[in-house]
Amino acid sequence: MSQTDLEAYILDLVDPYQKKLAFVIGAAVIKFGVTEEQVAEKIYAMCEAGQLKAHGNISDWRHSEIGLPNKKF
Repeated sequence: MSQTDLEAYILDLVDPYQKKLAFVIGAAVIKFGVTEEQVAEKIYAMCEAGQLKAHGNISDWRHSEIGLPNKKF
């Protein structure tokens, strides 16, 4: 698994609608066989870079959502 593959998969999951962060992390863990923390760190970095938009406190995976920055929550 490359970081580019993981990024592309995360972006595909949240297009066209935002998703619960816990769902996205779980799906990526299953698909790529990585740890939850690895996926979460990638998502945090993507939010910081403006590739994703977070709604809620993303350190609380069950109670936050992520989506594309050009979509409304």
